[in-house]
Amino acid sequence: SFLMPNIIYTMKGCHYCNLARELFERADIDYVEMKLDRDITKEEVKDTLQKDTVTFPQIVFEGRNVGGLVDAAKLFQERGLV
Repeated sequence: SFLMPNIIYTMKGCHYCNLARELFERADIDYVEMKLDRDITKEEVKDTLQKDTVTFPQIVFEGRNVGGLVDAAKLFQERGLV
C-alpha cells in the first residue's frame, strides 16, 4: 500500500518541535523533518499547508496536516500509537 508522508515542519530552538520528533520516535513512525530556513522558507510552509499563518511545529501525518504538537499527540493517543 502507498504510504502518505509524515512530515514535521520545525524551526531552530523550538522546544515543541523536539517533543514532536520524540512523539514520532516513541510511536516508532518514520517522518521527514523540514526545518525552517534550512530546508524551506516560511512562505513555502504557508503555501504547502495552505495556511495564512503558521506556528511550529506543523505536523503532517499520513499526508494530512493535523496541526501542532498537542493535536498530533491527541491523534496518536486516540489511535493507540503511544
